[in-house]
Amino acid sequence: MEQTIKSGFDIQYLLDSGSPVIQTFDNTIGSEEVLSFTFDVVGDFTEVGVHTLDVTTSLGGDQLDDNDAISVVVENLLCLPESNCTVGHGFDVFEIAGINNDSDCNEEGYSNFTNLIANLEPGSTNSLTVTSNYGNQYIKVWIDFNDDSQLTAGEVVVDNYHFAAGEGSGNFTETFDLVVPAGAIVGEHLMRARTSGVGVISDDSCQEIGFGETEDYTANIGSLGVEDYEINNSEMIITTLGDNQFDAILNTEFDGELFLALYNSLGQRVGFSKRVPRQGNTYKITIDMSNMSQGVYFVRMGGQTTTAYKTGRIIVK
Repeated sequence: MEQTIKSGFDIQYLLDSGSPVIQTFDNTIGSEEVLSFTFDVVGDFTEVGVHTLDVTTSLGGDQLDDNDAISVVVENLLCLPESNCTVGHGFDVFEIAGINNDSDCNEEGYSNFTNLIANLEPGSTNSLTVTSNYGNQYIKVWIDFNDDSQLTAGEVVVDNYHFAAGEGSGNFTETFDLVVPAGAIVGEHLMRARTSGVGVISDDSCQEIGFGETEDYTANIGSLGVEDYEINNSEMIITTLGDNQFDAILNTEFDGELFLALYNSLGQRVGFSKRVPRQGNTYKITIDMSNMSQGVYFVRMGGQTTTAYKTGRIIVK
């Protein structure tokens, strides 16, 4: 602004496609001076998703109008609900359509495994296998088919399955159905799985649960071929040999070229083998992790021409 002192001009903000909020700037501001201004009307960013905020000033005679507007994008991420899984509630193993995740209880009862992908077909019924160290829990799973970051009742694919009914502390494994509707939108979507040891789980995917756990994964919806089903039905085994050496084994009916990819906990690929040696129905390769930093890594094995793959976890100490 070239004018020395100005006041009494309008400032407005526009949030998404709502009505503009206009307020008069009653203070004075000098040329090149920086002041903070707070609107009386608070913007509502509570809806999960991406919000666009446009802020403009309206000053007559302003000869430097290139700084009269600013636009920012504010992303309100899906909630990270807290639960208590320290006594055994929650997922010890979560296995479906390429995911075989052996995980520990996070202190807050929430874990992000969205780098692990389950390949599922529209209109399919899929076997979900869960292991837990506590019984009498309810399990609910959503897939965010429309990618609006709001998990609704219409996106529930496992609806309060009663896991190890009537049991207490112990180690239990059960397999049950995850049903993808015929009209499911093709592509990758968030998949949220929750357990509760204090009764059925509500449709509110953000509600805190006293005893339970929440884990987020990715579901890839698309058409699968015969070889994809062969990969999905495979058995993946990770064997620790000592000195941060591991054998990755895939027992499968698939007989094509198989790759192995290695990812860190941030989802970054840190290793790759284009062809894993095969003997009969078994693919096997030794992974040398001696030069890797301590932490959790994910191993992915799949066909070079398939969408599906199996995932396992290794821990470098």
